[in-house]
Amino acid sequence: MSAPVFSKISDSYAKLWAGMVVAPAHQAACDRAARAILAYKNQYVAVSKETSVPWFVIGMIDMMEAGGGCRRHLHNGDSLLHRTVNVPRGRLPAPAQPPFTWPQSAKDALAIDGLDKVKAWSVELLCYELEKYNGFGYRAHGINSPYLWSYSNQYHAGKFVSDGVYSPTAVSGQCGAMPIFKSLCALDKTISFDGKPASPGAPHTATEPHEMTLGDLVHDVEALVSSFVKWAKAT
Repeated sequence: MSAPVFSKISDSYAKLWAGMVVAPAHQAACDRAARAILAYKNQYVAVSKETSVPWFVIGMIDMMEAGGGCRRHLHNGDSLLHRTVNVPRGRLPAPAQPPFTWPQSAKDALAIDGLDKVKAWSVELLCYELEKYNGFGYRAHGINSPYLWSYSNQYHAGKFVSDGVYSPTAVSGQCGAMPIFKSLCALDKTISFDGKPASPGAPHTATEPHEMTLGDLVHDVEALVSSFVKWAKAT
């Protein structure tokens, strides 16, 4: 599906963000993901200084695509030991040679999608660029992308279970980027767009770390399996 024009859908992003409520059962998982991003903030800031992409944008992509930790290709979570196998295939181009460093991969991935050319970030543009990074295919099925909204009231069901195969009943087991971002804003008050706070819709204070419930464990295992599948395809 071709990319929609940002100006025509920016208001819809604003409304979704303003009305987003994270499911209580998934709040702890969102907070854990946000804390995992903050653990690598220095690495994200270093790449941000070279690309002008906000560090938290880089961190959220790393979490969504590769499970965080600056360990895999930012493009799609493939192994840094090789050029990318999944779409986009064959990155990084020569003269760069594997194994690649994570900053090398990150800068290439951000340049491919033109994120290093964005001049004025906002919550709406963050939503747009993240959805574009994953693909606009969910719009053809009339649902909000789980890549953005999973674990919140803005998403209920519908998922691509493999490349080009959509199931209307499948439910994403991955925390969406915007619930993670909401937790990230609660944990790091420096996050802003041109000096203006991100202004999450419903107030939220990140929960203190706690013992994992069975539900937390199930969702974390699902994310781990997903990461393993990506690794297996890349090796």
